Amino acid sequence: MKIDITVPFNDVVPPRQIGMVLDNKPPYYDQVIHLVKSINTNWDTSKHEYNIHLFHSRPLEQSKKERLESLGCNVVYDSSEIQPFLNRENILKYDYQEESDYTMILDTDMLVLKTPELNLGKEIYARLSPNQGIISEQQWDSAHNSLGLETHLRTQRHFNCGCILIKSSIRKKFYKETIDNLPLLRHLEKIHRHFGIQIYNSLLFKKFDWDNLPSGMNVFPSEMNVSSHQPVEILHYLGSKGLSPELRDLYSLYD
Repeated sequence: MKIDITVPFNDVVPPRQIGMVLDNKPPYYDQVIHLVKSINTNWDTSKHEYNIHLFHSRPLEQSKKERLESLGCNVVYDSSEIQPFLNRENILKYDYQEESDYTMILDTDMLVLKTPELNLGKEIYARLSPNQGIISEQQWDSAHNSLGLETHLRTQRHFNCGCILIKSSIRKKFYKETIDNLPLLRHLEKIHRHFGIQIYNSLLFKKFDWDNLPSGMNVFPSEMNVSSHQPVEILHYLGSKGLSPELRDLYSLYD
């Protein structure tokens, strides 16, 4: 299986009042370097071939671009943004040189610790989030209705978008859905600035044939025992507890 591993980022100072871990974030560029090194160190290409693509929508110093390229990354600049600094849609519309089976979209604050065990057949995979109460039940129902979707069970409403697997053949269909329904995104942003885009993607996923990620992918710090042999494949280390001393030690392995 061929995987395009893709990461959107910008070399900017992490906003102090946005996100889950305020004032406790390594620079985004450093996060990307650590993520890429973790992939190159821990990914077994005999299981799945991979290419790494990094997308940015704001200026990036040439020396930093060259460093990322020296690590085997394809660095793509596209100034398009549906939200300030957010350029995930560029991953979906980009014309890749070689067609892969799946595209993996990762947040910068992640480490790949093992090659994921994948047995795929669906179009989109993401992790269901236990945090369903970001918006009200009435707002969820209204958002579903605006997209012509049936109201799903309350336990199947919201996803964490730190790690998404999407069949490469439907990337551009998902891009079209993203662009065609922007009025809903703008409405959701007014309800919750930080989670609006995640709620939006959670709804768009349901327009496709979706399933849950394997349990070892997109694992949060509160769920991980670093000292055990827990089968964590992809760690999302800036969860609600942030970088604990144990996780900082793990992070430092990829300096």
